[in-house]
Amino acid sequence: MAKRAAAILDVEVSATSIDIEVESPLVLLPTSAGGSVGLRADLGRMGVRNTLVRKMEEMEGKIVEGEGSKEINLDEIHVTLEQMKVDSVDFASVAAAFDGIGVQMLQDVKMDVLVERGVGNTVGRALTVTGRGGELACDCSKMQYELFIRVFMQNLARRGDPLRDRS
Repeated sequence: MAKRAAAILDVEVSATSIDIEVESPLVLLPTSAGGSVGLRADLGRMGVRNTLVRKMEEMEGKIVEGEGSKEINLDEIHVTLEQMKVDSVDFASVAAAFDGIGVQMLQDVKMDVLVERGVGNTVGRALTVTGRGGELACDCSKMQYELFIRVFMQNLARRGDPLRDRS
């Protein structure tokens, strides 16, 4: 695949191929650094692979016919999660969090994520992340819901969100 990708793209593009499959990686998401309460995510079957592609992209503000698009080089990274489970956990140590019994919140979640990043002559292009999944049903108590929201707000919602400070 790397040879084909190198032949398709410009010489300044480094063709690196990724094809990884991981079975049941566990991730801990504490509500705060050093905290003993949080979420434990069993990512089930996780796959990551990429494809180097060349596309035509429309340019903004171009009206003249034939000058409204440009060729771009992208590294498309595909991430698939199947059979993901999320539990709330209260742990005294990291080892206890992995070995202990948690209260299940999510079960058998499937998600597909596509990350497009510019390479070569389009390395400065904004990163695009697109996700797709089925219905996400969370079976949790009010306390678990509040825990989930705290973890989300502390770890995910505040980073890189240009809309968070807008009123």
